[in-house]
Amino acid sequence: MKLALGTVQLGLSYGVANQSGKPARQEAFNIIDYAVKRGVDVLDTAAAYGESEEIIGAYFSKNPPRHKVRIITKIPGIDAGTNEKWVVPATIQKSLADLQLTRLDGCLLHDPKNIDSHGGAVMRELMALKKQGTVEKIGVSVNKPSEVERFLELDGLDIIQVPLNVFDQRLTQSGLLGKLSQKGVEIHTRSALLQGLLVMDPDQLPANLTFARQPLLDFQKLAASVHLTPAELALLFVRDLPEVDKLVIGCETVRQLQENVRIYQLPPLKKEIIELVKTTFAHMPEQIITPSRWGNIEHG
Repeated sequence: MKLALGTVQLGLSYGVANQSGKPARQEAFNIIDYAVKRGVDVLDTAAAYGESEEIIGAYFSKNPPRHKVRIITKIPGIDAGTNEKWVVPATIQKSLADLQLTRLDGCLLHDPKNIDSHGGAVMRELMALKKQGTVEKIGVSVNKPSEVERFLELDGLDIIQVPLNVFDQRLTQSGLLGKLSQKGVEIHTRSALLQGLLVMDPDQLPANLTFARQPLLDFQKLAASVHLTPAELALLFVRDLPEVDKLVIGCETVRQLQENVRIYQLPPLKKEIIELVKTTFAHMPEQIITPSRWGNIEHG
């Protein structure tokens, strides 16, 4: 199954369209339980996601076995001057403790700057932990095409997490997604709903997002023309890209997850619909596709 559960919402109040905040612990357990029982085999988390790792560990301690589920976590950004030889192993050991694991299925650098920071020592520390068997697969979570290009220059990396959605097609348009696939990299995509922006009411946008009103109206019109909801078209567009290995989707409630699973199980999009989406939203402004430019809202 391509669908993977993103767990940032289980540990933090996250997303521009989040109306319910961080779920209570039992609801978080219910979300994980529903995902696992429906065949979701990857949970995406990070040390920076509040209580997310600890919640995952607590769930599986009560609901073994977990051998059919891979847990991918991330090391927070490491600033210049910080001793990477201490912080990388220490961060991974804390993640292992919180997740109640002895070995990580996957670990990514959360900040792509750490690919080259500290003279490359951060990356070497991560590679050493893979060689030791503490981590099975390693990689990087990136934000923009130039970081993907740098990733492609390196050997020994297994996983990349990238933003990809109807509005953000930089990696498909540039051919970089294909290059990653050809290299045998496991491609995980995030932000299929652009932190919920793609399913918001264009007439109810906060003041700092009014610039997205017309593109959202255009997207809604296109979705209606092919008899899909905006959420359906957004998720299916990413799901049906052949290079994508995992489609990471988060939620705050079981009901949201049920809806995501329902959409995931819909028939494949017709090729002409995929091409229509590609041509209609091929070159969207950075202001829209980059949440860090949205202003006074939480994002991550």
